[in-house]
Amino acid sequence: MRLCISRILFRFAGVAGLAALLAPVVSERSPFALIVPAQAQWFEPNAAGLVADAGYDRHAKVGQTVQLDASRSLRLDGAALTYGWTLEKKPSGSLAKLSDATAARPTATIDAAGDYQFAVTVRAAGSSQTATARVVVSTVGVAPVADAGLSRKVAVGETLALDGSKSFDADGDAITYAWTLVKRPWGSKAALSSPADMRPELKVDVAGAYVAELRVTDATGKVGAPARVTISTGADAPGRASAGPAQTLAVGATARFDADGTWLPSGVPGVAAFTLISAPAGSRAQLGTGLDARRTLTPDLSGDYVVQTLVSRGTGADSDEHGDNDDLGLRCHARSISATVLATTGNVAPVADAGPEQKIAAGAVVALDGSRSTDANGDALTYRWALISMPAGSRAALDSPSAVRPKFTADLAGTYVAQLVVADAMGDSRPATVVVSTTRNAPSADAGPDAVGAPGSSVLLDGSASRNPGGAAVSPA
Repeated sequence: MRLCISRILFRFAGVAGLAALLAPVVSERSPFALIVPAQAQWFEPNAAGLVADAGYDRHAKVGQTVQLDASRSLRLDGAALTYGWTLEKKPSGSLAKLSDATAARPTATIDAAGDYQFAVTVRAAGSSQTATARVVVSTVGVAPVADAGLSRKVAVGETLALDGSKSFDADGDAITYAWTLVKRPWGSKAALSSPADMRPELKVDVAGAYVAELRVTDATGKVGAPARVTISTGADAPGRASAGPAQTLAVGATARFDADGTWLPSGVPGVAAFTLISAPAGSRAQLGTGLDARRTLTPDLSGDYVVQTLVSRGTGADSDEHGDNDDLGLRCHARSISATVLATTGNVAPVADAGPEQKIAAGAVVALDGSRSTDANGDALTYRWALISMPAGSRAALDSPSAVRPKFTADLAGTYVAQLVVADAMGDSRPATVVVSTTRNAPSADAGPDAVGAPGSSVLLDGSASRNPGGAAVSPA
């Protein structure tokens, strides 16, 4: 079960208290996994507690100006960061270059067909240690991105479904799923029900932590980096930190931040601390506290401001403080989770919303809805839909992939995953997905036509017209 933590469960620590909260974690140098809400991927800091994040690989067109984004990079103690970008690879003949190699979010114009590989190196203030991440922008195609879903707390004997439905392919290629159970408690015989399903089931048979890994492969054979999810019977499931959505505002306006979107296992309290880790050169802006207890920031210069939140977990009664700490390093990370949020006077990427999950009957016409997609700058959006997963043998197709509300016919029983990417003039959103699944209808009984018979005579009954969903004949009981 997951619990959405509201503000009343948090104590807000000041910036000065953040290092004290994290000192025991950083000094241990134990593996530590962070879940950043917009990424939903595992990140392991280096020995200096640094996490570099250059964003996800994406598609672009020749002539398009793309905005790179390292604003999700952080250090565990909330130290201020500096950024250094390089263009490591580009197509032959390309004259592309970075607009500002020291910015958190520089731009580059794609001037030739092919692959562009960018690298960002982040450094904490007053430190010589660094961390580096890379991102590919391609006019041809990129690898899909796996998302193994949220970690959660469960009870022994419970059967739960893992969830890879938020995995995506930025090019809109069809993807397949491959799950592996990479860790289970000693003595457990647990296994995944259908490792090739988007949502395989796992029965928890022994107390402890279970770790599942998901890889996704697209139709061109590209395999994305694996994603992992922890299922635990204790309070050591990591949860997910959130500092809220990216914000755009004018100089002198006030941005507000909170940890309301943070998820922790049921019954686990949290302490949220905020710190400003990046601001334009010369800025004197500082975090404050509003009347509603939210943290505030008033930009004094044009540019990007990056705020980090760290949620330091309380210790639950059933916390596994002395549990196993194997070479996967997936226990110690549960003490704290962290995320960043961008506040900028410039452009922010639009946010795609593919609508709520749908249950329909096989053969029904499905209406998708991307009308809740947004752009904080108010820019006009374009829409790009794709069906990235369908039942085997399905010939379903979207009637208008560039429409806000396209339709398709669910021609076979099973699960369909539709993906939406929205774009403004500066580039694409992170893809959003929606699951459409057919309901399991009961067989339809047909006892045949009415019959007339004389007393004592035999009457032939006929139920052969009874059918299962999809038209298959029903086996006699």
